[in-house]
Amino acid sequence: MKERHEIQKCFYNFITLHKVQILFLSWFKSFYVTEYYITYPFTKHACPITSRSKTFVWELVSGASIESKHPPLRNLKIPHNSQTLDVAPYKNLSDDITTNTKNIIKHNNFTNTNLNTIGKQHPVLTQIHQTTPL
Repeated sequence: MKERHEIQKCFYNFITLHKVQILFLSWFKSFYVTEYYITYPFTKHACPITSRSKTFVWELVSGASIESKHPPLRNLKIPHNSQTLDVAPYKNLSDDITTNTKNIIKHNNFTNTNLNTIGKQHPVLTQIHQTTPL
């Protein structure tokens, strides 16, 4: 009973200090368990066999590979519909109209690649934002 009152006191102190409204179980799982190193029975553990890395491996046009969450600011090759596309973050303007069109397409491909990685991260960021008090 005494331990229960101590946990409740910590919870109310947290709410008062941070001036937030959070459910007790959310607070307990997110803050109390991690701070006091308690084994929480309802925590989901990632299986090392089935889980995979969250970082992508980007293939450069030069043939090298870079591991990063977002596309590096280098010319890349990306697979798309059983084809390999060249994408480029920056291109210089030239007088040749056909080359400029190709450069625009390469840059658009790079932009779409960035938007795709941001779109994949958006649900995770939204969930973190909703569960973490300011």
